[in-house]
Amino acid sequence: MDLPARLQALREANPGQHLRVYFQDESRFGQQGTTTNVWARRGSRPTAVRQTEYQYLWVLGAVCAETGHAEGLLSPRMNTQIVNLFQDTSLVYVISATDFLGAASKLAQRDGTITTMYVFVAAVYLVICYALSKLAKQLNKKLSAT
Repeated sequence: MDLPARLQALREANPGQHLRVYFQDESRFGQQGTTTNVWARRGSRPTAVRQTEYQYLWVLGAVCAETGHAEGLLSPRMNTQIVNLFQDTSLVYVISATDFLGAASKLAQRDGTITTMYVFVAAVYLVICYALSKLAKQLNKKLSAT
């Protein structure tokens, strides 16, 4: 099934929901060793590796062309788990954040407690983001140790 037909099938299966398509890519940035000439007997030009260590950082990004919403992740290592974690986290954020905030807005308008509801939503997001940042730090330490 081609992409347009698949997207149309998703729209039809989920009426009332807004479908957004995200594009994802990853890149490696860093430093790689180079070769250089070294002192040697006249008439010869041997080369040697100038730097044998590699230092780099992986950058993952996803963007919605329709809205411009973007998510990113910096990681010292790259494997399937990291990519899946990034995609799953971004997807959960896009789906859940909108639904949670939308539900809170509806409740606040119904009950007339807009400020209280938004403070509650901000507190929930703060707790979630703090917990996820601690988890990410632990994961980075664990991956760096292996």
